[in-house]
This record gives sequence, structure tokens and C-alpha cells, in this order.
Amino acid sequence: MKKGLVLASVVLFAGAMMLSAAEEKAAPADAKGCAVFVCEKCAKCDAKAGKCCEKDLASMHVLAIKDGKASVCACPAACKCTTVKDGKCECGKNVKEVALKGDFVCEKCKVVADKAGKCACGADLSEVK
Repeated sequence: MKKGLVLASVVLFAGAMMLSAAEEKAAPADAKGCAVFVCEKCAKCDAKAGKCCEKDLASMHVLAIKDGKASVCACPAACKCTTVKDGKCECGKNVKEVALKGDFVCEKCKVVADKAGKCACGADLSEVK
């Protein structure tokens, strides 16, 4: 009887730990934020660093994704700012809207990727057409 009770306790504890680990694993996408790389001259947007118009693309923090466009500011990806007021983010930096055509996104988590896959939240990334 005691062995059965101990075994049941161990199984429940292990299950709780696995569930907790799964929740922690999904959190980083929201916690660290997401960056996109934007050309300051022509507003081309890419999920990876690179060059455009003979200059390096600028890393920008994604504030929101809606209807195939991202609202971005010049804060680092790890910044927690989320709202826009009078054309500026909470940190006071200018906000711009960039098209995400050809990229794959999760609007809920504000994630932008250059190829199809799954978001940390478990949803499929959807292609912006």
C-alpha cells in the first residue's frame, strides 16, 4: 500500500515537472521579444540581418503584427515596450510600420521568421502574402 502511494506521488510529481518545463519552454518567444531588420531608406523588412541600399539593415523591435505589417521601433529585441502613443513607443522612440510580405509570422507572439515552422506557442507560422 505504501509503495503504491509513493509510486503515485512520484508519477504526479514527474508529470507536474514536465508540464512546468513545457510552459517555461514556450515562454521565451514572448519574453525576449522579436527583432526584424529594416532598411532605413526603402523600408524593406527582413527576418535576418543583411544589407540593402548599400547599408546594413537596422535591427528593430516588433511591437505588433497585424494584416501583414509590423509596427516597429528602434529599441533592442529584448525591450518590453508594447504600446504606441503619438507615433512613439513607450521608450520614446519613433514607430514605423513595415510590410512583412514573404515572411512567416505569429501575430500572437510577435514572431517573424524567414521560413515556415512552429512558433514557441505551438501555432504554425503563417506566411504573409
